[in-house]
Amino acid sequence: MRDVKAPLNKNLLIFKFNTLLKCNILDFIYVDNLNFVLSVLCDKAVSISQSSERKEEIYRIFMEFYKEIISFENLKSKDYSGNIKGNVRYANSIIGNMIDSFQTNSKTQLNIMQSLKAMNIRSSYLYLHENTVISKSRYDYVQPAYEMLSSCHIGDKFRSFSKGKKVKSQYLFRNDYMPDSRFTFIASPVFCSEENYGLLLLDIDTDDYNFYNSIITSQLSYAIKLRNMLEEQKAVQTNLRESLSEATSNNVILNKISKSDELTGVYNRRGFMENVVDSIKKNCGKRAAIIYADMDKLKQINDIFGHDEGDYAIKKAAEILGLCMRTNDIIARFGGDEFAAFALIHENDFSTILYNRIEDACTDVNNSSDKPYNINISVGVCEFICSSDADLTTIMNEADKHLYENKRYKNVTALKNPEDIHKMKK
Repeated sequence: MRDVKAPLNKNLLIFKFNTLLKCNILDFIYVDNLNFVLSVLCDKAVSISQSSERKEEIYRIFMEFYKEIISFENLKSKDYSGNIKGNVRYANSIIGNMIDSFQTNSKTQLNIMQSLKAMNIRSSYLYLHENTVISKSRYDYVQPAYEMLSSCHIGDKFRSFSKGKKVKSQYLFRNDYMPDSRFTFIASPVFCSEENYGLLLLDIDTDDYNFYNSIITSQLSYAIKLRNMLEEQKAVQTNLRESLSEATSNNVILNKISKSDELTGVYNRRGFMENVVDSIKKNCGKRAAIIYADMDKLKQINDIFGHDEGDYAIKKAAEILGLCMRTNDIIARFGGDEFAAFALIHENDFSTILYNRIEDACTDVNNSSDKPYNINISVGVCEFICSSDADLTTIMNEADKHLYENKRYKNVTALKNPEDIHKMKK
């Protein structure tokens, strides 16, 4: 057997299975034995399938095989009546109800009890293991200490327990929901190949039991098998969605880190360029400016007070630029003491306003700081109109040129006390 990607021809498979039944195969093999063979074949086919969709497709086909066996047996029966037809129909509905109720989150077990009641079963109790028991043979099966009463019915009264009622195994025939009158229950294991799901108790006439047992237990066992598979598939899909969401979040974080300056938290060159190009495209026709900024005498601070103080000064310079720009402006550190910014502007004298704003901010920071050095920033601005033809490289070079024109005429020292000059490292 091998798994293929092409869809299975369900109708053809059922036709061939019917042909096999019509060859009187059931004259040479018991129905229970045939059901067991089908169970083994189904499990083998599922085990080599590569996808959940193919597994579900296989289960559905084997459900049809079971239905065909039931129908074929009934056609052979001399007592085949309208009542038997109805009971077979109710038995066959178990698998469908299991699938439908799983998809709509309704009470699956209650639907099963209603089907059993419709088959004139006086009362029934479905016990399920807390966890599926794997048994290679009848000799290694160990009865769990407790079973979970999943659902039951007594006459016209139905009970279903979403989480199950815990019952000691020795009291399975004496739970709180048993009828008050005398009763006789026949117990049938609910299993599929090596997987044991629980126990079904039926208050049913012996003759009816012999006729319907394989119908009910086969349908119920494979309905539970299919439900478990659907739940596993749902869990896998949920885990995949969670993993995808986590991966997406991690990618967002990594992407942000890759575009941010580690020291100051503002954009790095890559982040700046990507955001500025995008902003220019979105704001065609609007006035804008590229700003270059450069700290004055950072080398002096590093040489005299160390690189930790130099890093502090760089972070403080980034804060000053952040205070002087608007929240939707783009600020970046290109490296060392070099910064850049992009802003959409409306003022005719934007450059002058920004120069004065940065100078005042530096003065305020220096006056309130207990550091032995001042933080001063030189600025160059290039204004332009956003358009698809805007040459960002040329604009940035122009802003850089204005920066050094501003810086050229400055003759400042970073030291608040110039006599500290003797501390400068050689």
